[in-house]
Amino acid sequence: MTGLQKALLGVGSLIPPLYAVLVVSTPLRNFFREGFLEDLTTGKLVFLFAHFLVFSLAVFLFVVFLVHLLSGRYTRMEKVLWVAVFIFLNVFSLPLYWFFRIRKDES
Repeated sequence: MTGLQKALLGVGSLIPPLYAVLVVSTPLRNFFREGFLEDLTTGKLVFLFAHFLVFSLAVFLFVVFLVHLLSGRYTRMEKVLWVAVFIFLNVFSLPLYWFFRIRKDES
C-alpha cells in the first residue's frame, strides 16, 4: 500500500466518526423527528444525501479494513479482538484501526 493510499484511508477514516459527533451534538439531530418526510425541503434532501455518502464511506472502509485485517499476518487473537472493536465501537474504530495497523504497516 502506497503512502498516498494510507493517507487517503486515514483522512477517510476520520469522516464517519466526526460526522456522527456533529449530527448528535448539533440541531441536525432534530431532522429525524416525527413527520420528517412530510415536509421535505432541499436542505433535508441534501442532509439525507450526506447521510448516504457517509454511510457508504463507512461501509467501504469497514470492508477494506476487514480485508486488510484478515489477509494480514496477525495472530488469531489480534483478529478476533479487532473484529470485536469494529463491532462495539462501530465508526469510532475506523481511525483507531488506521492508526494502529495501517499507518505503520510495511507492505
